[in-house]
Amino acid sequence: MSLSSDGKLFAYSGYNLGTIHITDAFSLKDIATISDFEYVEDICFAPGEHVLAICGFRSDVKKQVIETYNAETGIIIKQFFIQGTDKAYPTTIDFSHDGKYLACGTSCTNQGIRIWNTSNGQLLKDIRHTNDVNTIAFSPDGKSVAAGCLDFNSYIWDINTGKLLHTLTGMSDFVMTICYSPDGKLLATAGM
Repeated sequence: MSLSSDGKLFAYSGYNLGTIHITDAFSLKDIATISDFEYVEDICFAPGEHVLAICGFRSDVKKQVIETYNAETGIIIKQFFIQGTDKAYPTTIDFSHDGKYLACGTSCTNQGIRIWNTSNGQLLKDIRHTNDVNTIAFSPDGKSVAAGCLDFNSYIWDINTGKLLHTLTGMSDFVMTICYSPDGKLLATAGM
């Protein structure tokens, strides 16, 4: 589920639900629905806009995709990723706080993080990792991205260079969610 930054729209789906519902956040009445997906891995609103990014398995092409939609109409805006010959499997997405970048974490094969320019859809960075990425979060300043992984660790990378900045250990199981504090000084993780 995801709430638009202005607090007016609320989007929700489920892995097996397939349909994404975009509702008025106050009345919870559907404004739009998107039924192109067999299952949904993750959704998130772009900051300052009524644009919803969706990561999931499209019924019509039978592939994992990442796409953005107009949240008020349910009409597709742009496709950032479609599963191809590399078989990468995106499972999590996040926008940078200024909305200039969209990132995904991948699992199964070609694990890591991919970062796109949201205005032109160009892939800017493909950061490879040795383990499945379950969750990602951009730092508030947009200079780094953190990931929680199946190896019980969290990692922070510089988005410009792709250099690994920090490895955070101490979890006793998979890291399933990760979040920066608003000032970017703290990183919270939770897992199984």
